[in-house]
Amino acid sequence: MGAKTLGVILITGLALFTALYWLAEAQVRDTRFEEIQAQLLERGEEYFAPDNITYEVVVSSSGFDPATLEIEVNSTIEFTNTLGSPVTIRGTGAHPFMSSVDADAGASTRFGADGVTTVTADGVSGSLEVASGPEALNPLAANCARCHGPEGEGGQVGDTGIQAPNLHSRAIFEKLKINPEYVNLVIRYGGVVVSGEVSSRMPAWSNEVGGPLTVEQIDALTALVESWATEAGEQPVEEVPDTVEAGAQVYVDAGCGTCHAADLSGGAGPNLQTIGSEPVTEDLPVPLSQLDQLVADFEEDPRRMLELWIRDSAANYNDGTGTGMPAHPDGVLSESALRALITFLLDQT
Repeated sequence: MGAKTLGVILITGLALFTALYWLAEAQVRDTRFEEIQAQLLERGEEYFAPDNITYEVVVSSSGFDPATLEIEVNSTIEFTNTLGSPVTIRGTGAHPFMSSVDADAGASTRFGADGVTTVTADGVSGSLEVASGPEALNPLAANCARCHGPEGEGGQVGDTGIQAPNLHSRAIFEKLKINPEYVNLVIRYGGVVVSGEVSSRMPAWSNEVGGPLTVEQIDALTALVESWATEAGEQPVEEVPDTVEAGAQVYVDAGCGTCHAADLSGGAGPNLQTIGSEPVTEDLPVPLSQLDQLVADFEEDPRRMLELWIRDSAANYNDGTGTGMPAHPDGVLSESALRALITFLLDQT
């Protein structure tokens, strides 16, 4: 075999070896990436979850209902007294306690220890056996579920009237296309990233700005919310009925209540409770350069004016300068969803 032929064979063999090596390495990297993502999602669910679970127990003359409970450590039991008179409830064992409960009232205790606790009450037959095991939730979690709901479906922010948005959202999916760091930035720096409102109810969570969460925790929550948004974005766009009821649901799903409150009474954004009969001209976050045009458009065709405002208020009514109202292009809010939302808004008179 000539030297030239041998050289060709060696070079070819080396090329094949290199190709196979990189293919194998790519598979290893892909597998490792999937493992890391799975771990991030698992941790994200833990951090997102409530930092406490509440179990309800009814106390009556016939005993406790239920009579046995298996709970996680750092869970709360809420006792409701239906006896018609005050009662004292005592716990002995792993979690000793004593609570006085008025008639038709309630009291609660948080079980912070592992083990069995026997609960009795004055004048009540039987007892409640509580078996507490290792905590399933991290008491240092962000407790995002407190506002966004146990599964990220959205919910009320305490008693503020503000509506936390649904995180299974096509709108978030579309924003991630524009800025892949969008979710991470919102978690790190708070609702100001969304609305520009520094007093947003969504706090900054990153410990780099005084928040309680580490980089690892924020990455885990980011992975979780992005997985929800991606799943929502991959679903076919459904036609939304042009009804007040459907529009009310769009109002919730699009996160309008984050700024305008669940009852439309306003917050970071203006009150919308009479927007069906008059345009909003007061309490706007930013004075509008084309406010007169907005009023004229509303008088001529309120539906068209609201469409222009919701789609891009800055471009249509403020010479391109931000208004505090985010744009909602078709990718974020479909034509049928926008139509139903406007029907709902015009019903507010």
